This record gives sequence, structure tokens and C-alpha cells, in this order.
Amino acid sequence: MEYDTPEPNRSPDSGATGPAPSNSSWPTQPANQYPGNQGPRPAQGYPGNQRAYPGSPPPPPPAPAYGNAGYPPPGYGPYPYRPMKPFSGKAIASAVIGGAMLLFFPLGIIGNIVGGILGFSALKDTREDGGTHRGRGLAIGGIIGNAVVWLLSAGIVALIVFAISMGVKEQKRYQEQRRTDYAADQKADVDADLTTIAERLGLYYISNDHSLKPGGPIVNDGGTGGLYTEDSPKVEGALKINHLVRDIDLNQTTYSYKLTITGDTSAEIEYLSKHRILVVDDVATQSWHFKGP
Repeated sequence: MEYDTPEPNRSPDSGATGPAPSNSSWPTQPANQYPGNQGPRPAQGYPGNQRAYPGSPPPPPPAPAYGNAGYPPPGYGPYPYRPMKPFSGKAIASAVIGGAMLLFFPLGIIGNIVGGILGFSALKDTREDGGTHRGRGLAIGGIIGNAVVWLLSAGIVALIVFAISMGVKEQKRYQEQRRTDYAADQKADVDADLTTIAERLGLYYISNDHSLKPGGPIVNDGGTGGLYTEDSPKVEGALKINHLVRDIDLNQTTYSYKLTITGDTSAEIEYLSKHRILVVDDVATQSWHFKGP
């Protein structure tokens, strides 16, 4: 049996024949096939699209797309982008109220309470777990500031109230002292008037022939020598205060007193407003005493 002898390999350029060179160190594999990749060999020179050959070093990692190496771009990868929380308006309002109440301290009693409530509400909004706003430090500062200003306002208001109460007490004490002094002075004036009336009553008693009966001379001019002539004006009817004295002779008016004859030598003279009474026991000896307030 005859077998066809294969022709020796020929070079397309030279036309020479001979066996094809071979290299036993390269593995034999189908053309256009690589480990892990069935298909045509990719072109080299494109980053990210190279395939490793057996025994070749791995390709370098791709350069990061953003400036912060090692961090994925926002919205991608295991660390998604989180938008910044809005600042708490309640925290700002709490701090502003705490500062404003320093200028209007009487209003701090109410205003700082509102500021403190806003501060505590801002703490709830700015908590670390589940908070919807930021500004926790400002909220804490607002609470502390409102508390301090409230204490200052309360202290100032307490001092003002104390000063007013002390002033009112002092005014009352002064007025009470004035009333006491006035009452004492009035009592002294009334007693002086009662004594003057009693002395004129004694003059009438002497001028009326040692009697307190009607018909004696009117002695409201005070007399000159203690005696009145026969032609002097006479008392008609019951003896009265205006027969003895005039308003100019007294500290009070003549209508403030009442005279009551109780005997031939006795009488009572009363100050109507206070019921202060001078009891004349014996007009001849000028014996009398006071009773009543």
C-alpha cells in the first residue's frame, strides 16, 4: 500500500521547502481561543479591555474617575450620596430670642420660656438618630442662653417688686405716722379749745352773779377786765358756745362743740366729731376733767 508523502512546508516569500519551525515551550491550542474567552483576540492598547495571557502580569487598575482616590462617585457604589440636612429654624429662633431678651429683660419672663420651648423642640429635630435638621449645638446654646437670661430677668423683676413693696410699706408707714401725729395734734388742739371754752364759762359765771343761768352778758369778745357792764349784750335763752367764744378764739369752729349746762356750777363741753368731752365739775373752782377719745 502506498501513502502520499506530505509536501514539506514552503515559505511564501522564498519558496524554499523544509519543515516548519516549532517551539515546544508554547502550548498548543486552537487558533483565536484563549483561556476564559472564546472569540477573537482583543486588540491591545485599550484600558479595561485587555485579557491576561498565560504568564503575563495583570493589567494595572483603572485610574479613579474623581479626585478622591478610593471613593466611588456620588450615587454609585456602597456609599450613596446623602444630601445635607437643612438648618433648624427653631434653633436659630431660640438663640435669637435668648439674646434679644437681654435688651427687653422684663419681657424675658415670657419670651425666654418661648425660646426654651423652641430650643427643646430643635433638640428633637436635630437628634443624631433620625433627626431631620442640623444645628444641635445652636439649639443647646439657645436653651442655656434662655435659661440664664430668664434667671436674670426673674431676679431683676423680683428686685423691682421688692423695691416697690418696700416703697409701698414705707409710704403706708409714713402715712400712718402722719395720721397718728395729726390725731395727736388734733387732740391737743381740741383739748386747748375745750379749756378755752371752760375758762370763758367761768368768766360768764362771775359776770352773771356766780350763776350759769341765762341772762348774763355775752363774753365772746373775751372781756378786758373780766367784768361786763350792765349795758353789755345779754344772753337770751339757753347759754351756747357762740355766747362764750368766736371762731377766731378756737382751733376748730364753734359749731364743732356743744355746751350742756348740768347744774348751777357744772357743765359738759363736747367735741362732736370725736366725742371728746370736758366735764366741768365746779366752774367756781375751775375743777374739770376730760373723757372720751
